[in-house]
Amino acid sequence: MTAVFALLLSALTIVVHVALAMAVYDDASRLETGRLQPLAISPTVWTLTALLGGLPAVAVYWVIYHSSLRR
Repeated sequence: MTAVFALLLSALTIVVHVALAMAVYDDASRLETGRLQPLAISPTVWTLTALLGGLPAVAVYWVIYHSSLRR
C-alpha cells in the first residue's frame, strides 16, 4: 500500500511540475515578445527552472515579473 501511495504521489508531482513549466514558458514567451525590455532570463531557462524547482521556482518567477514588489 505504501509503495502505491508513493508512486501516485510521484506521478502527481511530475504532472504538477510539467504543468507549471508549460505555464511559465507560455507566460515568459508572451512577456519576451510584448515588452520594451527583454526578460533578464530566457523563457527556456525559466521553463527548466520551473520544471526542476516546482512551485518555489514559479513563485520566484511571479515575484520578479508580475508582483507589485517588482516596481
